[in-house]
Amino acid sequence: MAKKKSNMIVYIALVSAVLLAKVLGLVRGILLSAFYGTGIEASAFTAVSNLPLTLFDVTFGTAITSAFVPVFNEKLSKESGDSANKFASNFFNIVILFSLFIVTLGIAFPDVAVMIVASGFSGNEQAMSIAVLLVRFIMPIISFACATYIFIGVLQSYGEFIAPALVSLFSNLAMIVYLLFFNETLGITGVAIAFCIGWALQFIFLVPFLIKKKFKYSFLINLKSPDIRKVAVLTLPLFVSALAQPINQLISSNFSSAVSENGVATVNYAYTAYLIVAGVFSYALTNMFFPEMSRLFAKNDVEGATVICKDMISTITAIILPIMAFFISCSKPIISILYERGEFTAQDTVNVAGLLSIYTIGMIFLSWQDILNKYFYSMQKSLIPMICAAVGIGVNISLSFLLTPIIGLNGLAVATVTAGAVMTLLLSLFAKRMSKTVFDAKSFLEILKLSAAAAVSLIVSAALTNALDFSASFILKIVYIIAVFVLGLISYLIVLFALKSAVLSKLKKFKKGE
Repeated sequence: MAKKKSNMIVYIALVSAVLLAKVLGLVRGILLSAFYGTGIEASAFTAVSNLPLTLFDVTFGTAITSAFVPVFNEKLSKESGDSANKFASNFFNIVILFSLFIVTLGIAFPDVAVMIVASGFSGNEQAMSIAVLLVRFIMPIISFACATYIFIGVLQSYGEFIAPALVSLFSNLAMIVYLLFFNETLGITGVAIAFCIGWALQFIFLVPFLIKKKFKYSFLINLKSPDIRKVAVLTLPLFVSALAQPINQLISSNFSSAVSENGVATVNYAYTAYLIVAGVFSYALTNMFFPEMSRLFAKNDVEGATVICKDMISTITAIILPIMAFFISCSKPIISILYERGEFTAQDTVNVAGLLSIYTIGMIFLSWQDILNKYFYSMQKSLIPMICAAVGIGVNISLSFLLTPIIGLNGLAVATVTAGAVMTLLLSLFAKRMSKTVFDAKSFLEILKLSAAAAVSLIVSAALTNALDFSASFILKIVYIIAVFVLGLISYLIVLFALKSAVLSKLKKFKKGE
């Protein structure tokens, strides 16, 4: 991966764009926590805001993100851009029509929609009434999400990565502007409206980039198209595998709504922080190289695609492990700085930080899953991810039932992390069977070196966190957190240097421009 300077530059730009969008997401969460804490309105909005994206994942997300892209790239490689564009237009029109039908159902039966994401609200009349009201404003997001992700797939296939990475800026900005200037007018209802407007802006933002890439939209609907049938066939087994994360989130939402009145919001603050960090780097990698892997498999270049997968795994492991060490050791100060103000209390900080420490362990599993799933999707072998996801979902449900009555909300985090570990192990074993070179002795040795360095980083970070006084002023807290991260990272790099890690060799080559 380092040998292509242009690829590395694009990756750095892509990570920067995603980080910017995620930082705004954090700002949005900070403002939401300040105004609504973990109370009933926050829990109602949190539960309902997950609904359209969960329904999107359950219905169209799989076909768009995992089946549409390989077929579109296959047509680009073997036929022409015009043929690929007509297929994309047909697919877009069909998906939007079906999504509008689901939106209409959700608006007509909002109480049923709420029960999908927060069945625990059935015993809380106030929370239920707020959630039912918000659903009607949030449901159109399903159609906007469909349009946005189809356009993202097209743009990435044409080599445009920065614009897709920036789209979430708009949904976050819309809510930030509302919370800062208009929250006192419409309250939590306005938050839902701003959330929906933000998604509409994402879709609109991508249109000029499509025009620039000379994408030609056609108004045609052909359900009998061989390409549509191919996407449908690919989607069926992909359906279960792509549902792993949204279903796991749905499990957490339902169980947490039953545990306590503020359970949904508490879990969401921790889970969101975890996803933001874990998703930034793996998102950048997989979305940058997924179209390329699809094209290589379309040309029967299995070895070339496997090399990309292997490089992505080693890169993401090197990046994520020191971040995990930092978050595990410093979760309480991080949550305190991010959220502890207004309605968000010191006890809320303790609760959310405890969950974040557990969720953080799952960062590496989530990153590997994303890469390995795309590896199988790109070769159009979707049965394997389906099996792994089905097992993971079963593990999550079983452990949630078992652990929640014993250790409360922490049980949901343990269940999620364990399910992620099981899915990652299964995907790795299947990948090894598909290609012996994806995990060889050299790869395992490098992972051991990275793990040893991360363990030292964790010890250093934890020792510093315990030694520093985080009850100091806000500015001093930030200085302390930066110091913990920097010194932990330095210790990580020192160990890698001592162990002669291959990661450092790649960095040297990149610095020289090789």
